[in-house]
Amino acid sequence: MMLFYIFFIFFSFSVEATKKNGIPKESKELGIKKFKFISLVNSTEFRQLFNDDQQYVVALFCHLTIQECIPIIKTLNKVGEKYRQIKFVVVDRDSIYDLVFDYSIEEFPTILFHRAHLRDRTFDEDEFDSLEEFIQRGIQPVVHIINEEDLPLLERQKKITYLVLFTSNSTPKHLINEYNDIADVFQQYSELGFFLVDKTSSSLLKNKTEQLIYYNNKAYDNTSEIIEYPYLDSNKTKVINNEFGLIEWVSAMGIPLFYDGSKQLIELLFEIPKKYPIVWYFDKNITEQIKSYYVSLSREYRGELVFIHTDDKETMEFYHQNHTKTITILHKNGRTSYPLNQTQFDILELTLQQFLANELQPDIKSSNHSKQGEIPFLTGEEWNKGLDPTKDYFIILIDNSILSKNFVNREFTVVYKRIAPILEKSTLEMYLFNIETDDAPVDIVFDDIPTYLFYKMNDNTQQNPTEQEFKQFPDQNSLIKYIQYHSSVAFQPLPPIDKSKWQQYIEDDEEEKVRRLKAEELKSQRLDNIKEAKNLQLKELKENPFKNEEFVIALNQLRKYTEDPEIAKFFQTTDWSGLFGIDIDSLEGLVSLTKNEDALRLLLSKEKKIKSKTHKKDQIKKEL
Repeated sequence: MMLFYIFFIFFSFSVEATKKNGIPKESKELGIKKFKFISLVNSTEFRQLFNDDQQYVVALFCHLTIQECIPIIKTLNKVGEKYRQIKFVVVDRDSIYDLVFDYSIEEFPTILFHRAHLRDRTFDEDEFDSLEEFIQRGIQPVVHIINEEDLPLLERQKKITYLVLFTSNSTPKHLINEYNDIADVFQQYSELGFFLVDKTSSSLLKNKTEQLIYYNNKAYDNTSEIIEYPYLDSNKTKVINNEFGLIEWVSAMGIPLFYDGSKQLIELLFEIPKKYPIVWYFDKNITEQIKSYYVSLSREYRGELVFIHTDDKETMEFYHQNHTKTITILHKNGRTSYPLNQTQFDILELTLQQFLANELQPDIKSSNHSKQGEIPFLTGEEWNKGLDPTKDYFIILIDNSILSKNFVNREFTVVYKRIAPILEKSTLEMYLFNIETDDAPVDIVFDDIPTYLFYKMNDNTQQNPTEQEFKQFPDQNSLIKYIQYHSSVAFQPLPPIDKSKWQQYIEDDEEEKVRRLKAEELKSQRLDNIKEAKNLQLKELKENPFKNEEFVIALNQLRKYTEDPEIAKFFQTTDWSGLFGIDIDSLEGLVSLTKNEDALRLLLSKEKKIKSKTHKKDQIKKEL
């Protein structure tokens, strides 16, 4: 007991000293070198790592300072100690904008996982309980190898869908690799199972070198399906066309028949190469009869349309609907919508046929833009009506992001001013087009923003961003040379760039300021809660006997979650084993002090889940 009080006298002294003196400056400015299992890389080093098909790499992108990402870096370093086969890196801030376009970095901080020959993945806290779970799932096999004898066990499972690739010694290796790649995509976004039978008997292969079969064991209704590649129905009457490869066929079979619009499955539709029009059905209280009807429609139009049900009001309004029990068809370009009237329910199949035959008129979203600075906007209505065939058009597509605003203000505005004298004498016209406020024509396809399109005398020579043209922001000289190359009029010598007149980067717009203020309030509130919890823990420590279960739990929690470097140092330097008989670095050592080991493990597990849920709520509040 005397040792117990000696410990607390020393402990309290350490806490008070920290409060009075504050945290040393150098302890606040922790560098990457402090962490053993994570390193700092520039853009060149990053590309070398991510281009290596034998390498597993987890990369963190921080927008501002490394210091702001220290909590994430600590977590990465801890996970890195456990997964030595993976390289953990932080991308140098100066290199970030060299990489954002090539690797589709849309927000910060972002964690990318490069997994050898498989697809890169981005960490999403809404989908995983922890970063470690994200990494574990990223290195797990995506195709399960089974024996022929295991097939009856699969077939007895109800309410599941899965694929089985039957292979032989003659099956090409590239086909198995492609099957693995497809499985990797679907594993992330759906419940579709992927299996492989190696060295299949000839009776199952039926004189083929391989066989791919889709199984549906009454997952959506009372109908079971066994469909062989390349057919789209079990009767072998609906055959796919030449546009379908293996991934397209798996997509057609693997997308659930009329499902609720979950976030993961919606993302799947954007990940697969074959883009499908989506039939959105909005209904607050859907009946089983209507659901069965849409399942049958999904089966009939498999490989042509995807059917989704939602009761979300915001989604309904986004697709131009304002009442329940309505339908909107979304074009495969992901933008153009065709809202149907409520009275059209009875003739839905006829309407679907009209849509597939391009006989429906879309609902075009159009604003009343004038100019941003000196640059005019093109509206959705103007573009859809048709451009003047006697002119050339250079159109920059942007959105409302700060990235787009910075590009327009600092780069494209300068380009526009530099070639203004040329525009007055030529048939070339330059416009901005905001994809969030206006709808581009149906046949315009783009993935990255900002991007540009060039129409030469009504001849669309659409271009996509390249590494040379879109680095940190599109290079001015490259854009000017491109415009000059495609213009009908020869360019005269251009005036020099006056960088002193460039606008500064936009750090915040009004919406961003509100979001940041909310985030700061939540952060301050969390810090207060942590401080209050820490004080409560200290109080509990002083009031409980040393080997009491509550004391052990509180001590372990303080050790794990303290953000005070002095307290952390105290835990690290104290001879716990010699003084108190505790292995402070071992959870098992702490657990062994209590009689009820299972109860303590369960309690720690519950606390971890509560902490995870609280963190997710904080993140949601941040976004709101």
